[in-house]
Amino acid sequence: MKLALKWHKPLTLKADKDGNGIYTIPLEDLPTEPGIYIFLRTHGSKSEALYVGKADNLRSRIKQHLNNLKLMKGIENAATGKRLLAFAEFVPKQGQQQTKALRRMETAYIRHYLSYGYQLLNKQGTKIVKDSIASERSALRKFIPKELYFEP
Repeated sequence: MKLALKWHKPLTLKADKDGNGIYTIPLEDLPTEPGIYIFLRTHGSKSEALYVGKADNLRSRIKQHLNNLKLMKGIENAATGKRLLAFAEFVPKQGQQQTKALRRMETAYIRHYLSYGYQLLNKQGTKIVKDSIASERSALRKFIPKELYFEP
């Protein structure tokens, strides 16, 4: 199955000066289409995923997350850096089921970021437990990873 996403320019999470939550973004800049979103932080040229999600309506789902104190506290307590929201609309091809496709894409992105060792906040705003395998290798150095991360 070949799935497609159309990524938009990331939005900066800003401190909510009205006191309704921790962060705010201009919700009108988010589409109401289904898609994938990633809360992340950047520091210099490095980016790190903090949370990966899927939504039938991106604007509505992100609004719910901005009101989720536990998740927003987790994002706030991550290492220093600028907080961003990256989001993409799902571009369905003929015969693709939206629910199934979104679930597969969300899982793929979560596994991708876990494989790089990121500590995602995807379990109700708490970090996903991850394990790692360290390998001392004298042969096949390009084939066998030095460190491998996985979700138990």
